[in-house]
Amino acid sequence: MLVLGPAGALPALATEGAWSGRSPRRIALRGGTGGLAMVGLGVSVAATRRAD
Repeated sequence: MLVLGPAGALPALATEGAWSGRSPRRIALRGGTGGLAMVGLGVSVAATRRAD
């Protein structure tokens, strides 16, 4: 995948989306994982804020 770069990543993402879209449980898991990543990003930004 690293050799192909974005051209190789697009078909892989499309395949993964079709695979995970068939199961409501996988869709919910993907949404929960994305939400958890956003919370983690927010916490890291808040914790490393510059003191001006």
